[in-house]
Amino acid sequence: MKRYCIKPVIILLMLILGLAGCSQKAETYQLSYNYEKGDKFVYQVDMSGDMTVGTGENKHGGNFGFGLVMSQEVVDIDDKGIYTVNATLEQFKMSMDVDGQKIEMPTMFDQLSFKMKMDKYGKTYSVEGFDDLLTMGMEAPIDMNQILDNSKPSLPDHPVKVGDSWENTVEIPFPGVQEPIKANIVMKLEGIEEVNGQDAAKVSSKVSLPLDMKYNLKDTMQGMEQPVPAPQGQEMPDMIVEMSGYENVDMVSYITLDKGITLSSRGTFEMEMTVKTGTPGENTEETVNMNATINMELKE
Repeated sequence: MKRYCIKPVIILLMLILGLAGCSQKAETYQLSYNYEKGDKFVYQVDMSGDMTVGTGENKHGGNFGFGLVMSQEVVDIDDKGIYTVNATLEQFKMSMDVDGQKIEMPTMFDQLSFKMKMDKYGKTYSVEGFDDLLTMGMEAPIDMNQILDNSKPSLPDHPVKVGDSWENTVEIPFPGVQEPIKANIVMKLEGIEEVNGQDAAKVSSKVSLPLDMKYNLKDTMQGMEQPVPAPQGQEMPDMIVEMSGYENVDMVSYITLDKGITLSSRGTFEMEMTVKTGTPGENTEETVNMNATINMELKE
């Protein structure tokens, strides 16, 4: 066959292969939590890292670590498919090494429980008891209901293919601050892998939280309905706190395709923050840096 006859044949073959490739649709996956009443999951969570406060000769720091065992049990499913999940911190241990001095923290969270209602895509509708975890009985500085009202599901409510991503912006109100802090969350289906004999979605998540705010500490304390510390018979002076910085969390999780059970999550936490405080006649400035790794594993 002559050369000028070969060229059209090659072009025709490439066209056929191209059309065949275009006709093959990428496989899609519906990620969701398909729980049953009575399902129980027990997780081991560990976090370790280092932290520094201050600069120059006033710089202090060390490392820290904590570990906990958390159980989650699906106790109810209503007629709309909303799950009621009870979570309990069965073990909690935390230690710090600051400037060479080791400090063992008390186990104040043992057997602390909270309850949440969520749908199969991870949209959380209510949380009860979580304030005790964050505040140890004090008034919570953040209203969880306001956060939940404007948050989206953690999983997409539509089928996705490998490479697809979805986003969520969560507004976090803070007493004394006019504008809420906005956390941006980007999640992506990185691939489908076999983990412990199960098909699992590999999902990455990136959380970025700017820590830029300015507030009057007295107004914040009053907004939290907490007593404002001041000498007897005197009023607490205005204390302006100005913060700047960021917080980033990068995670990779493996979630089973059939029931949506999280098998493991691993990632990093990074925070850099500068805090300036000013009172009549006095101004201070501190910097805080923190880096850590996070690991969560399904035990049973």
